[in-house]
Amino acid sequence: MWMAVWPARAADERGWRRRLAELDAAIQDLLEHDLFPDAERVLRDQPGLLSEDADHLFDELAAEAERGVAQYPVEAIVQLRSFLRRCRSVGLDAVFPPDHPDIDPQVVAIIRPDMQEADDAEAAFERENDASVLTGCAAAWRRIVGEPSLDSAYPGLKAALLNNAGATLLRIYWARGEMNDLRDGLDLLDTAVKLTPLSSAYGAHRLGNLGVAFREVHLRTGDVEALDRATGLLREAVRTLDSSPGSPAASEVLSNLALVLRDYYIRAGNPDDLAEAIIHSERACRESESIGCRVMLGDLLGQRYETTGSHNDLTRAVELLTEAVSATPSASPDRPRRLVDLAITLLHRHAALGNPDDLSAAVRLCSEAAQTMPPASPDRPACLAQWSLACYRRYESTGLLDDLDRAAAGLDEAIRTAQPHEFSVPGWRVNLATVLFARSRRTLHPADLDRAITLYEAAAADADGFSGDRFATINNLGNALRDRARKTWGTADLDRAIEMLRAALTITPEGSPRHATTLTNLGAALRDRYAATGSHTDLKEALTRFRTAVEISADGDIDRPRRLFALAQIADHGSDNDHNIAIDAYRRGCADGVLADPESTLTAAQEWGAWAASRRCWPEAADAYDAAVSAVSALVGAQVLREHRENWLRDAFDLPGRAAYASAMAHRLPAAVVAFERTRAAILSESFGAGHADLIRLDRSDPQLAARYTRAVGHLQAVQRRPGPLATP
Repeated sequence: MWMAVWPARAADERGWRRRLAELDAAIQDLLEHDLFPDAERVLRDQPGLLSEDADHLFDELAAEAERGVAQYPVEAIVQLRSFLRRCRSVGLDAVFPPDHPDIDPQVVAIIRPDMQEADDAEAAFERENDASVLTGCAAAWRRIVGEPSLDSAYPGLKAALLNNAGATLLRIYWARGEMNDLRDGLDLLDTAVKLTPLSSAYGAHRLGNLGVAFREVHLRTGDVEALDRATGLLREAVRTLDSSPGSPAASEVLSNLALVLRDYYIRAGNPDDLAEAIIHSERACRESESIGCRVMLGDLLGQRYETTGSHNDLTRAVELLTEAVSATPSASPDRPRRLVDLAITLLHRHAALGNPDDLSAAVRLCSEAAQTMPPASPDRPACLAQWSLACYRRYESTGLLDDLDRAAAGLDEAIRTAQPHEFSVPGWRVNLATVLFARSRRTLHPADLDRAITLYEAAAADADGFSGDRFATINNLGNALRDRARKTWGTADLDRAIEMLRAALTITPEGSPRHATTLTNLGAALRDRYAATGSHTDLKEALTRFRTAVEISADGDIDRPRRLFALAQIADHGSDNDHNIAIDAYRRGCADGVLADPESTLTAAQEWGAWAASRRCWPEAADAYDAAVSAVSALVGAQVLREHRENWLRDAFDLPGRAAYASAMAHRLPAAVVAFERTRAAILSESFGAGHADLIRLDRSDPQLAARYTRAVGHLQAVQRRPGPLATP
């Protein structure tokens, strides 16, 4: 269209067209390649790039880009055109001073003070983890990218500045949690990618940064399209790396691709996503020794352990994450996230091996992370959620009711303070439901159970949008419905519970820890329905489910005592041979469970004792009640608050008499006396709150009675510390 304004060239149209074609090729070469530091030489050798002819070609190319038919982004075309116009206007000597090493030194001189301020603030944050210094850093970068001289800067310079600014704003967002930092960072990174020539060595790194920003949008908004965009960008970055091996960005890009694939796995549960993520992460570790790569691989191996139960994965995950935490300075902004990652893996190991040190370490690591993470960080709710999970796991192991209350409070705060549409919130609601469900079993408050079921039902109904652990949701919903059915004597909740547990069983790999857990839960629901309806089909299936669960449970598995107790409770309904199975299961479960799971052991041991007493098998009953006494002593001793001690003692109030009677009937008279005094000592000293402020008030009103009480408590505590009789084999 613009050809008609150049009639003087009509006489030499063929030569003119050739020169235009050469000029067009030179422009496209500039758009495809970052020519620094050879840009000055190229422009001096091809002065046509600074001519009005080039201007017209740029105008036509920009118009095509606006219509979506050009190969290059309009931002890149406009920036290069503006830069070349500036070169023509002020001269190449001004834009490229002789022997000057900097790219576009005129522009760099203008923004240098702000760049220095931003660098100093970011360095201070790295040293001190003080998020307040980032306010100045963000302001400096915004001044830099808003500097008018950048409109005609060398494209490579502007792309580098926008990329650095965007990446910094993303890090600032992680510390301050302000969505405008995320939005601005995303826009800057997007423009930086568009300004980066196709063959640039920086292309993969910038694509990776933009992918991470889109992933963050997905995490905070639940936008699946943002996750798809992140994955597409990171795959493109990997293809770019594969075409030019040796890039320093390789390990970072591969780890980030593994990260988004893990997000897909968490969302949909497709094992292929997890497998591909591990392949990329292993490659990243081969490419680099960076701490971040080891953290990513450790996380993924821990994730795979959850579904496969591979102890090799678990061992390696703990090693990688322990090394990463040790190598991370205490003031580093990355340390809180790495502490949480290690804590999660230690929770897996505790579940597998039952080592209480792993559980204590997990609680401590999450607590340190929550205390050192900036209060406004968008990662803090996730940290609180993991701390709550660790507290809940410790409650499961010790029965410490303080931990149950902490877990509920922490999850409530995590949900309340999370960003709107936070990706993980649905999963946290399920975790909160689990904590409330557990608390309902201890406090007997129906409101906790009803709220738990409501939360589970909502998550189970959201099959498409739910981002949490679908197995945990429907498995726990089945258990909660079973509990409510036992309280209301209704079969509707029980039928629904069995339906949910069968559904949970279909999505667990055979032989995995989750498979064993679901078998146990389904067996319990079938046992309850047998009790309600007398269906021997349910009884037979329940016994089969429990047996299989025990058979696939590894030695040291923290849930093994519970599975043994479940098998025992169903087997005592069968033949004499089944009775022998039940007795053996009770005995093995109590031996493992007094330390690993005292709560379940207390309940099961009392049931075993009552059953043995009903059959007048007094040595067996004495063994059972001895295990119950040991369990209640462990539970009461672990509590902090008096009301929590009393809560546990409520379940054991008549235990002293039953324990002593069984030992006496088994002709273990010394053991009967010890059992009676040992349990009475625990109950009396805890029920009256020995050493509590009540004693101070008693001393004020009746000093003689207080003195007698103190002597009595001292005697009882001495009795309590005596070892009880050994259980007979």
